[in-house]
Amino acid sequence: MERGAPTVSSYGLDEHELKIGDQVFRFRSLTRKELREAEEKHRGSQVAIEDEICRIALISPKDFDFDTCLAGVPTTLCQVIIQQSNFLARPEVRDLLESNMDSMMEQGNRLDMLMMTAMPGTSLDEIEGLVPEEYIRRLAMSIFMLTNFMGADPEKISRMLMSRQELEAELEKDKRQVDRGQPDPGTPGTYTFKR
Repeated sequence: MERGAPTVSSYGLDEHELKIGDQVFRFRSLTRKELREAEEKHRGSQVAIEDEICRIALISPKDFDFDTCLAGVPTTLCQVIIQQSNFLARPEVRDLLESNMDSMMEQGNRLDMLMMTAMPGTSLDEIEGLVPEEYIRRLAMSIFMLTNFMGADPEKISRMLMSRQELEAELEKDKRQVDRGQPDPGTPGTYTFKR
């Protein structure tokens, strides 16, 4: 193999390519569960853990023999796989997370989450597939369950019903109150719709 610093390229969040010398390895990110299971399966043997991680993640070349390759290749590949699998530390993932967090400000997304919280067995796909009348019926049931049986703060539930602009204004108002040393405005009580 030709000497040189390994270079990694990513194709989306889950598929990557690493060039070590003149050998190109295409691999996928591993889940936290896969990483944990590889470590538990081969506890005490770093070489076996590295081989297992490489075996699970490697897309190509399929027939690469880690037993006969140059020393250090499996270790380097394993380190890069682990680095790329640590998705929360990668800048593009943080950007995607921030974007998705921003989308939670949209009223429809907040209401979907409210229903999923009140009815844990309900999937997002199921909620998104509801006709408007059934959606409203389940939303009302969710609000009732959360405020009357699960102890949710009615003020916070009413915020879920606000438009994005109304919610952002309320959050800004809360921030100003906290900055002035005033208490959080959320107080327990009976749920009422705000208009």
